Amino acid sequence: MSSTLKLAYWNIRGYAEAIRTLLRYTQTPFEDVRHEFGTGDAFPTRDLWFKEKFTHGLDFPNLPYLIDGDFKISQSIAILKYLARQHNLLDSSSPQVLAHQEMLETQLLDIRTRLINALYNTVYPTEEDWQAERGNVLKDLAVWLGQLEAWLAKENKSWLAGDKLTYVDFLAYEILDWYRELIQADCLEPFTLLSAYVARFEELPQLKEYLGSDEYRKAHILSPWARLGYRSEV
Repeated sequence: MSSTLKLAYWNIRGYAEAIRTLLRYTQTPFEDVRHEFGTGDAFPTRDLWFKEKFTHGLDFPNLPYLIDGDFKISQSIAILKYLARQHNLLDSSSPQVLAHQEMLETQLLDIRTRLINALYNTVYPTEEDWQAERGNVLKDLAVWLGQLEAWLAKENKSWLAGDKLTYVDFLAYEILDWYRELIQADCLEPFTLLSAYVARFEELPQLKEYLGSDEYRKAHILSPWARLGYRSEV
């Protein structure tokens, strides 16, 4: 495939940041295309992207998309796993090992969906309504974090799939950091193993500088339509 990949997404973390982080970790050169939201009369728009959406030869036009030479693919998890296979970050040594990774992947997406649904829901018109829902999110999160803590405790795992870093760790870090940034900064603190796991990821030599740089747009998480997590400034 091509020597330089092209990854396109909105100029936010969103569904692409786990992919970007994996590419940084593997030190893979890539063109990081970031689409801006348009400015409508009353609300931001996606018009700038819609004008070119069907011009890239994608079978299922969407953001994010990846172009690797003649190979083109959309959908964030498909992209993440495509790149993980190329860089030995998807362990397919047995059907059971692979199934565990895919189980974790799906569980993490459930955790992400809970937050997405809360932040994009318009049925919480007042701050009081939102704080009540935030409390519900934290209750659900505590259950899920407890399950992840217990999973790490099994066989004293360094990473979610065992002793080897895999694509699910990039997905997990991104989702857990959303909760720290948007819901409660210290939400991981009661979970010793999980807190150590996140710190271990942040200390990976290939990622430490990137995660602390201005290039890593930490506060730019979601689109303008989310209740929290969007920053329009550079």
